Amino acid sequence: MDYSSFGFIAVGILIVGLTLLTKKWQLTMHATFSQHAAQNRAGIIYYIVLFSIVLPLLALFFFGWFMTRFDLPLAFGVCIAIALIAQYLCALVPETGGVKTSVHQGFAVVSAFSLFPSIVILSFNRSITLAAVIIAIVGAVSMAYVIFTTLRQKMHPKYLLILQAVYFASFFLPILFISYT
Repeated sequence: MDYSSFGFIAVGILIVGLTLLTKKWQLTMHATFSQHAAQNRAGIIYYIVLFSIVLPLLALFFFGWFMTRFDLPLAFGVCIAIALIAQYLCALVPETGGVKTSVHQGFAVVSAFSLFPSIVILSFNRSITLAAVIIAIVGAVSMAYVIFTTLRQKMHPKYLLILQAVYFASFFLPILFISYT
C-alpha cells in the first residue's frame, strides 16, 4: 500500500481536530492544546480519539513511505518513534493536576524535543532539493526559537498555545513540502 498521502491526511485531521478542540473547550492563549482538552471527561476522550487516529497515520507515513523515499537514517526513525509514543502517552495522561500533570508534561517535553533532531537530520539529507533543505532549516530555527523562548520563561511562557502551534507547524510544514513538491 502507498502511504505517501497519509502525512497530508494526518496533518489535515490534526489541524481540524485541534481547531475544534480550542473552539469547543475554550481557554486563554496561554493554555496548551492538552490543557484545553483536560477541562472535562468529554475533552479528554476527544483528545485521546484524535491522537488515536492521527498518530497511526503518521507512523505509517513516516515508516511506510517517508523514510525510505528520502533514504533517512535510523536516527531519524528513532526520533520520530519516540515522539509518536510520547505524544500518545500525553493524550492518555491528561493534565488534570498533581502527578498526572507532571507525567503529562514530561511526556510532552520528550515528544517535542524528539521532533527537533529529526528536522535537523532532515535538513542535512542529500535526497531532498535545495528549497526543501532551506525550508527544513527555517523549520529547525523556528523550533529552536520556541524551545529557547519556553526555557527562558521557565516552561511557562505567555501565548503558549501560539508557541505550541508554531513549533508543530515548523516541524510539519517542511515535512509536507518535502513530501509533496
